[in-house]
Amino acid sequence: NIHIHRSLKPIMNKVVDEFPGRVHYVLIDIEKDPEIAEAAGVNGTPTLQLFKNKERLVNTPGVKSKSDYRKMIQEALDSALVAA
Repeated sequence: NIHIHRSLKPIMNKVVDEFPGRVHYVLIDIEKDPEIAEAAGVNGTPTLQLFKNKERLVNTPGVKSKSDYRKMIQEALDSALVAA
């Protein structure tokens, strides 16, 4: 499981860099902070969740491609703009 997280972190760092000032990336170690995982409904790792104003817009488990993450983030940003 650790190797999955190590491979995901550089992917997410690159994707987030494509959205300067619009997306903040937070990595949570659910073994060290299980209460956060429970509160967020995380059942497996890795899990990507996107939030805007405390509302969860995306909840997707597993490792995806860089383009998949980019698309999810862009769609979440677009939907958040429409809803605002």
